[in-house]
Amino acid sequence: NNISDKGVKVFYIKAIDIIDAYEKFGQRIFETNVRCQIIRSPVNRKIADQIKTEKGIKEFYLLNNGLTIVANSVSLSGGKATFVKPGIVNGLQTVTTLSGEYGNLSPELKDIFKDNCYLLVRAYEDRAIEDINKLVIATNNQNKMEPRNLKSNDRTQIKLEQSFAELGWFYERKQFAWQAFKADSESWSSLENKRP
Repeated sequence: NNISDKGVKVFYIKAIDIIDAYEKFGQRIFETNVRCQIIRSPVNRKIADQIKTEKGIKEFYLLNNGLTIVANSVSLSGGKATFVKPGIVNGLQTVTTLSGEYGNLSPELKDIFKDNCYLLVRAYEDRAIEDINKLVIATNNQNKMEPRNLKSNDRTQIKLEQSFAELGWFYERKQFAWQAFKADSESWSSLENKRP
């Protein structure tokens, strides 16, 4: 089922599909997010613990905040969602934690996960919201948001990141960005052809 109104669509997707997208595209899917993976977080630990049982997997969509995605366009057809230039602005912790923990599941739990673990998705076309920061603030409330996070995607911050990179330095414009860049520098579009 889905809700579609003025460039906003709400639906469920299989968690395995977003894990596959993360493995295929890496950090690129989080480019519009204001921070990177928080390695040690009580919220992330709860996400990991939730998928350790069949019951937890099947209830995941009820207990998780889901994903907020902004894209140039979003279409739903035949049970599939298609995005043009998507970015996950909320849900990075969920996606990275699920991706990391999925590999630790038993073969039996992996099969249950593939068939039964769903995520709520709120998808916004660019035209649906004038100020993306309002959306970021409204949807990022599980792990505390710092004021600096809301400035991390400003053009000035991106230029600083690129200028420091030219000097051989890493400017951490997003919280926890250094760890994310070291893990997946090839998909860091603002630092194309730069390596840790």
